[in-house]
Order: sequence, then structure tokens, then C-alpha cells
Amino acid sequence: MQAVKSIVTSTLLGLVSTTVVASPGHQLNVSSFVDANYQNVEPAYQYDFVAPIAADILQQAPDSYTPSYSHRYFTSIFGPRYKYVSSSNVEYFDFHKGMDFTAVVQNGGQNFDEITPPSIVSRCDGVISKIVDGNLQEMESTGEGRYVEVMCDQTFNGNNWGNIYMAYRHLESVENGLQVGQDIDKGDVVGLMGETGHTSTVHLHYSVMRHNGQTRVNVNPMRTFDPLATPHLHAHLQSAEISQLDHDIDSAMFRVILPYQQTAIRALTISLDGGNYSRTYDFEAVSEHAGDLRDNNDYVQGLELFAYPYNRGQTNYARYVDKMAQMPQSYPASSHNDHHHHKPFINRSLNTEPGYALDIRVSDLPFDFDISQLKIELIDVYGYGVRAYGQADVDYPSIVFWPLQHDEDDAEQRESGAVDLHSSDLELVNDGSKGDQLVGLRFAELNLPANANIQQAYVQFSVDETDDENTQLSIQVEDSIDSLAFVDNDFDLSNRTRSLADVAWQPDAWQQVDATQAVNATPDLSSLVNSLVSKQGWNEDSAVTLLISGTGKRVADSADGSLRKAPYIYLEYDQGQPANQAPVVSLTSPAQQSDQIGLANVGITANAADSDGSVSTVTFYVNNVEVGVDNSAPYEMQWQPNSYGQYSIYAIAEDDLGLTSQSTTHVINLVQNQIEVAISAGNDDAEQRESGSIARNGSDLELGYDTYVSSKYGPSAHQHVGLRFAAVNIPANATITRAYVQFTSTKTENDDVDLLIEAQNSGDAEGFGYSQFNISSRGKVPTSVAWQPAPWTGSNLNGEAQQTPDLSAMLQQVISHPDWQAGNAMVLTIHSPSQPLVARTARSYNGNAAQAPKLIVEFSN
Repeated sequence: MQAVKSIVTSTLLGLVSTTVVASPGHQLNVSSFVDANYQNVEPAYQYDFVAPIAADILQQAPDSYTPSYSHRYFTSIFGPRYKYVSSSNVEYFDFHKGMDFTAVVQNGGQNFDEITPPSIVSRCDGVISKIVDGNLQEMESTGEGRYVEVMCDQTFNGNNWGNIYMAYRHLESVENGLQVGQDIDKGDVVGLMGETGHTSTVHLHYSVMRHNGQTRVNVNPMRTFDPLATPHLHAHLQSAEISQLDHDIDSAMFRVILPYQQTAIRALTISLDGGNYSRTYDFEAVSEHAGDLRDNNDYVQGLELFAYPYNRGQTNYARYVDKMAQMPQSYPASSHNDHHHHKPFINRSLNTEPGYALDIRVSDLPFDFDISQLKIELIDVYGYGVRAYGQADVDYPSIVFWPLQHDEDDAEQRESGAVDLHSSDLELVNDGSKGDQLVGLRFAELNLPANANIQQAYVQFSVDETDDENTQLSIQVEDSIDSLAFVDNDFDLSNRTRSLADVAWQPDAWQQVDATQAVNATPDLSSLVNSLVSKQGWNEDSAVTLLISGTGKRVADSADGSLRKAPYIYLEYDQGQPANQAPVVSLTSPAQQSDQIGLANVGITANAADSDGSVSTVTFYVNNVEVGVDNSAPYEMQWQPNSYGQYSIYAIAEDDLGLTSQSTTHVINLVQNQIEVAISAGNDDAEQRESGSIARNGSDLELGYDTYVSSKYGPSAHQHVGLRFAAVNIPANATITRAYVQFTSTKTENDDVDLLIEAQNSGDAEGFGYSQFNISSRGKVPTSVAWQPAPWTGSNLNGEAQQTPDLSAMLQQVISHPDWQAGNAMVLTIHSPSQPLVARTARSYNGNAAQAPKLIVEFSN
């Protein structure tokens, strides 16, 4: 397999630089088009609006980008995004329905920031259509906080949407005297920028909406900024870089990168020429039904978008690597949720200058589709678009992207021999009175297989100080597959056995602090790494230790200074392919953990394909007994069960050379009767704080410990969660054979947690009130059920890990109550008797009614 080489030209900010770089995927040819007839595009900009902040953001700033992230006007865009809240160390994906403006702006020489935020003004003449205001506790319970909404006199241009609505959210205060129905002029103050509602940063959330006849619907706010008058605010699609990251028999993965400015994408379409496959992610249509769900990327069947706005280069990527195991979704360019497969941007200049990256995963393509017929199109709100086609015969090199993991993985040895393991930066190599140093970098546990053929290798530094001094460096590798960690013993670095070969490096000037561009990286080090990987005994846990000596000076960030800016090593390698690849087989029906009422035939179907040959047979098994064989697609059969119970079903595919593979096993349940009762009202799931107070309106249910601290009620802490299932239609004389509650996760949670599930001893359980200890004080049936849930590995999951154990014995005692009759209500309670500071967090009815907890009961009469 040959590493793909590509020549990348960057035209960001009017600068042109051409660099030969190694591609972690394959860069596609991008062409532009114009489609003025595309649904709901703006035919031309014809509005007259002022800036929403009494500041200079509509002016062409000569320094429109600085490395300081807080100096960007926009801090979050309209569309899918990844969000990291540093104050609470929380990260998630969601669909952002507006655009956020920073508090760091200027006006007439006056500087504003989060301590002294600017005023917010109406962008248009119009009528105040809504004001949300109240005390701090009330504002904490809303996502938007305080806000003012204005119905503008101006209407949308050319699409019959009627009046434009604008909302200014998260205000610290609403301007005195404003009232709903009052006329307002553009430039009039509506309030002070703030951080009320669900946010941790002072900013303006600016929304633009239309009215669809029933309610207001968000549209892309970039429709209201003139692309010709404010080019510094717009990202132009013709500057897009589109790369093919991966493809398989029925899936593909792409990356779109745009420059740093706000993006006005209208829609993304993935289609196959010929018309047999098309998926469109319409940004404004998605915003209409996206709700407030976090970690949801599947608004369009088979198409997932993972967006990372305003990238800050190596710092940002280090964050993804550091947090990979805790990410709410697998990062698509790392489909195995493994940092070793992480793929940085193709154009390293985009690793420094903020960019809007869309990673696109297409997962339901027709089997054996033609990748060269797969078309990717993006179009903006003005009708300008770009398209690219996938490419066949692309070899994807294996990649290692691995920052230093610990602050002692870099070291400086002075001329005196003293070793410093905790310097805040790395002088390559002269450090004044300390002389010309020997600098060491140790990259451990690279997951690099033995005999890998390294195609390219380099170390990327982040600039700590600018310098143009003539510098001559020599890079060697420690000649050992068992390189030990650095210690602060004198001469620890120079006492190591170094390779005879070295790589000379005469770095050009480092001109920008925090830069992580090609000029700040070493030359190709593949020869040095290959000399290690080819040694007898090399394994995936071995370390590569580099030693840098010479004269002159370049100063880089160290792991001690910031792990997020620590040097990283980038490797591309191949190992060739085996002579024959096993076929791929997956069951498509019956669904995993599905239930069937009665003993009718069960349809079993499978998809099977072979990347380097053909599938000869697919054999179906039930409880490890062969029940049928199919020799041609579609692979399917009918199985006749003869008794109720639980059955395990799988398929084995065999290719034309006799190599086999087995599908995952699907478990189904054949039952006589089954009911499913969901929480059906917002007051039917509730949380009892440790203090005994009751909360009935939360968007989620912390099963165990809740870190939230209310300004009125104090900490939630160790909770009792109550679930009331109304209208449970089980006869009093029924025999319950299986029962469980199905939850939907809201986040990734891996900590061990011990939960106890109990049932109220009542024939018709009453609803939850606000009296103290209303949940825990209820009388319980004798039987309870302990639950140690498996890790919840993402959000919006509702599989086996989110199911309680069998509750049948406990519920049998409930329906044995003398007052029980079919259609009455049951109450279950959940708490952690051991009271650790951990939980599993499930969606509540108020968070999303469709994802509210459900009680599933199987029984016989």
C-alpha cells in the first residue's frame, strides 16, 4: 500500500502557500456551481440591518484573525457542532440553532469583554414580539435565559416566508421599559450581553426565525449578513477542501473543511449517480426538529455529521485524543474510538487557523456501490455550491497520531549533564547560560506493529517563542526497542545508545506563537523509525525516543507547559493486505432484543458481501442449530418456532475460497403477551434531592448522584428517582414472566454504580407531589432488585446496557395487591444505597417524550 501524496494550496486570508504533505485520506477534486433555483436560497441580499452589538463587527478588520480564540467575533455557528465547556469539563455534540457572538469586541476605542460586556441592539425596525425575563432561578430553568424577540418590518427575500424574526438570548438584563407589542427602531438597545440560561460564558446567542404557520422556525442567521459588504464574516464554499477518509462495502467517510469564518451552508447532499441513493442534510430543516438533544447526529437516516467549528489546531486535536474514551460518540475519523486511528487535517495550515470541519459518515449505501459514482454536494443560502466525487482504487495508509502523554515524556539535558523533566518549554537547543542542550522526546505505546513499513514520520511542535536565528539540528533515535522513561539523573539522555544515522534539520524562522504549521515540524523521520520497527522484539507497546542536538535556537511548547500543545508524532505506514479477505455478514432481521408475540414464522435475513471475491453460502443458526442455507442474495429464510422462550440467531457466510465469518448474534423473545407502557406525562418521572425536595421538570434523570446545585434548593446530591407508569394493562391473575425498564442514555458514563430498584406497595399508585420525601417515603413491596448497569458508552443509546434487570418477581407482588386491576398505575423508585458520587443519566419525559423511560412486561394469562 502506498501512502497518498497530495499538493495542498491554501488561500485563507489572502495568503497562498503550497506544501507537499502526506494525506491521512485522499483529497478530492472540488468544483463549484451555482443553483439559484435550489429550495429557499436567497436570490440576492436586499436587507438593511445594523450590527447586533454596539461594536465594530461589521467593519472589515485588518487583523481579522489572531491566534487568540476569544478574539473571534463568532464563537459558535448555526448547525451541528462539537462543544467543550471548559468551566465544567463537559463536552457534547448538538445542533446549534443560532450563532454566538463573543463579548470581546471594540467600539469607538472602548474595549468590552466578559467582565464589562457590550450592549445588544435590535438589528431591525419592528415590533417586540416576545420578552422572557424573571428571577435568576427562573432563568436557570430555561435554555435561552433572558431574551428579547423582535418581529422585523422586513420580510424574507424571495421565498414567501413572511416577516423576519430575530431573538437576542442569554441577556444579563432586558432594557428597562421594553414591552411586548412596542415598536422598536434598529439600533435601539434591547439589553446587556450576559450568560443567563444554559451557558457558562458571557455571549450573545442570536437567532433568526420564520413563522411556518404554527410556530417559529430557526433559519441560518447568515442570511441577514451581506456577503459582499462583510466578506470577513463569511466562509466561501469555493474554498472548501473535501477529502475521502475511508470507504467500505456499504459505507464511506468524508471530511469537508472550510475557512475560519461563519458558514452559511444551506444543505449537504450525498447521492449516487443514477438515482438509486440520495441523502440530504438540510441544515434549516434539521433545526426545525432537532430539539435540544445533545449527542444526536442521526437526524437523517444513514447520514451522520460531526462538526468541529473554529478549530484551534494541535490544541484542539490534543483535546479529542485526550478525551477520546469519554467522547459521547465515536469520532468518525477514528471509527474504532481509538486515538491511534485519529486523522488530523490534510492541510496543516488549517491546524493553526480556525476552520469549520464537517466529518461525514454515510453508513447505509447499497452493497458493493461504486465509490466513483458517489457525489458530495454542499450549497449555501445564496445558491453557491461545491461538489466532489469519490475515488476508487484509493489506498488509505494506516496512521498514528500520538502526542506526548505525560509531562515527563520530554526532557532537556544541559551541557553540565543536569536533566530537567519539568521545563515549561523546550529550547531546541540553546538555552543561554545552560548552553546547547540535548533534548529528548519519548513517544510510548505507539500501537505500531512489528515490521510496519513507515512511509512518513515527523514530529509537530507548537511555537512557544518566535525566532529566526540560524539553527542547525541533528535528530537521532535511541537505538533500543525497550527505551526507558526519562529520569532526572545526570547525563540520562546522553548515556543512551543513539543511532548512527541522523536526520539534519535546519528549521526556517518561527514567526507566530502557537503556530503548528509544516514549518514548525521536523523533516521526514521515517528512516529512523523504520530502523527500530524492523528490530527483533519490537511490539505495539514499544517506545520511540528521539534525541535532538545541535546549535541555534527554536523554542517549542513542552508537555509541562501544556499537554494540549505538547509535541506529537505523526506516522503513516502500511503492512500489505492478506491474500484473501473474509466475507462480511450481518443480520438485518430479526432485530436485536426484539420481541414477537405468538409462534408465527420468524423471518431471518442477512446482508453478505466479499471485498475480494464472492459469497458462496450463508447458513442460518438458531441456538447453535443449523436451520437453513441460502446460496444467493437476498439471503433469507423463514423459521417456524414451536415454543415460547428466548432464542439466539446468527449467520455464517462462506466465500468462494472457503473463508468464513460469523455475524453478531441477535437475541429474540417469543412471548404470549407483552405490553409497553411509557412515562406519559412530565410529572410522572421525578427526582427527590438528598434534602427531600422534589423536582418534576428536569430534562434528565440522574440514577444515583446528581452534581447539579440549584440556587434555591441547593445540591441535588444523592437522589431517589421515581417513575410512575399509568394504565398498566395487566390482569390481576396474570403470571409475569419477564419485565424491565428501558432507559435512553444522555451521556457517556463508565463509573461503577450500584442501584436499587423498588416498587410501591399500592394497587393504584398516586402521582408525585412536592411534599418532602414524596418518593422515598412510599411503602414498598418486599422484593427489590439490585442493578449494577454496564457502562453507558454514548448518548441516545437505548440498548441492553440501558435496561434494568428482570423485575418480574417484584411486579408480581404489585399486581397481587388486593386493589390492583388492569389499567392501574405502578410506581418504581431507584436510588444508590451505597451512595457513591456516580450515576447513570437517562432521558426524562421533559427532556424528550419519545425517549422517556418505558416499562416492558411479558406475561401469560
